[in-house]
This record gives sequence, C-alpha cells and structure tokens, in this order.
Amino acid sequence: MLDKWFRKEKPVFTGLKFGFGSGGGGAAGGGAFSASGGTKTSYSSYTVHTFLVADNGTPTGSFQVENAPGSFACDILVVGGGGAGGSGNSGSYEAGGGGAGGMRTFPNQPVGSGNFTVTVGSGGTADQDDVPANFGGHSELALPSPLRSEGGGAGGMHLIAGIAYGGSSGGGRRSSTGSDGNNNHVAGPPSPTPAPAPAQGNYGGDGYKSGANSGGGGGGGAGGQGGDAGSNAGGAGGLGLENNYRTGSNVFYAGGGGGTGFSAGGASGGSSIGGNGGESGGDGAVNTGSGGGASDSGGPVDGGGDGGPGIVVIRYQA
Repeated sequence: MLDKWFRKEKPVFTGLKFGFGSGGGGAAGGGAFSASGGTKTSYSSYTVHTFLVADNGTPTGSFQVENAPGSFACDILVVGGGGAGGSGNSGSYEAGGGGAGGMRTFPNQPVGSGNFTVTVGSGGTADQDDVPANFGGHSELALPSPLRSEGGGAGGMHLIAGIAYGGSSGGGRRSSTGSDGNNNHVAGPPSPTPAPAPAQGNYGGDGYKSGANSGGGGGGGAGGQGGDAGSNAGGAGGLGLENNYRTGSNVFYAGGGGGTGFSAGGASGGSSIGGNGGESGGDGAVNTGSGGGASDSGGPVDGGGDGGPGIVVIRYQA
C-alpha cells in the first residue's frame, strides 16, 4: 500500500513559468505569483520550501502563497517526529526501539492562495517517568484538508507494557509479544486507545522474555516492521524509505530505532538513520523522523535515544 506514495513521480507542470492558469485563486489580473516560508532553495526546475523544527527556534511556521494560478500544484513530503527508544530498568525490563514518525507523500497536490500553518513534530525525549514525553510529535501542512503524519510510538520499557502507538509503533519490551495493531494510530499514552490514522508506518518487533537473556524489539520504520528480539539480543529497527523532494537526490527518512538485550546485543537502527540500541541508546537522525535506540539494563537513567525531529518539504515548478 505504501508503494504508491513513494514511486518516482513525473515533474508537475504548473504553467507558472509561462504566466498562465485560471480557476479558483487564479493569477489573472491579481498580480504576480509568489510563495514564501521555511528555507527556500532550488534545483533543476524545482523551487523547494523546507520546514524544520529548528526554523526560528520553534516547530511551527507557515507556507504563504499569493496569486496562485488555478493549475498550481506541489509535491509535498510530511514526516512526523520519531519516538524515543525505551530506557532499560535494571533487573526488570529490556527495552524496545522507538518507532519512526509517520511518512506520507502527496504528489501533484493542488494548492490555492493563502497562508497555511506548518507544524513540524519534535522527536520524543527518553524519560522513564513520563510516558507522553517519549512519543514523537505530529507534522502537518494545514491546507483546507490538512496533510498530517503522526509522531512515532515510544519504545517499550517498564512503563509501557505493549507495543506503543504511533505512525510506526515502538518495539516491545521483553514481556510484549504479538503485533497488536498499534501502528498507524495517533501517537500518545497507551490508555485510552488513540484513534486510528491513515496508513503511514509499520509495527514494532516483539520482545523476548527469558530472564537475563531477554531482549526488546526494534521500532517500526516507514519501509518495514521492526525486528523481533532474541536471546540477549534486541531486534533491528525497521527500514526507512527514500524520497527526493528536498534536493533531487534520494534520502532515507523514518527508520526505526534498534532494540537491545539485557546486557548486550544492541541492534542497529533502520537504514542507518534510526538510533542504535546499546548500553545507551543512540538518537534518531535529525530531520528524518527516525526512532531512538533502546538502552539496556546497565545503562544510565533515561538512557534511551531521543527520536529524530520530523520535516515538511514542499516543491513545485515555477
């Protein structure tokens, strides 16, 4: 199902460079077309607006379009923030990797004139005592019909028994088995059950329970499920997916964080952008919406890796 969102699209012809186009929001008699917001760059025939959490020190900005011709359309990438990796608890639980933020593309999306709020999700912060802090934040371009991707689910740990919710769910702690449908839900605390969201991610891997040989599952990624844990070994983070809207070259986004075993066996994050599991979990790569890696029972307090912030990219031909 995800394949149709990520196949390479043909260039979108908008007519802007030739000065025509009609219909709602048409430019005829209304002045010259312009668009602003985020960091504005260009390559080939494309103009690109990139929105990051770091823009102006806040996660929110706006995409402003003036005198859009009726034919104006954009290719849009929306990635939510990644979930934090679970933090191990000595003598109790082995943690799972954080789930990737939801990743959705909207090729050839019609956009009219207006000022549209852009929200970019922050990555979850590893915290053994505060469940909500571990979940990634959603990203959204607030068109009349908003384009939204959910934040990533938190990696399983002593506070989170199940495979936690999100665009992709986090890996299960050692006592969590069975993929229970928690991916593609609004990221948030495990109770009450969050609302379903459009498909945009994958399950986290199962935990493995066997005393000092236990392990936590890998977080789900946009391109695949997280790996199941094994004997004193975490599950690998789920793969991310590539997209070329920002620069014209394919870049991976939304990889899952790696899980970890009781005292060893930290697993790799997905597509080299999810955080690796280990004594201290690695952070998800910035501006990719990737999950953080899990920390094992010997790691520091709040030792899971933080999730990577998300991103919103808008490109068009002009």
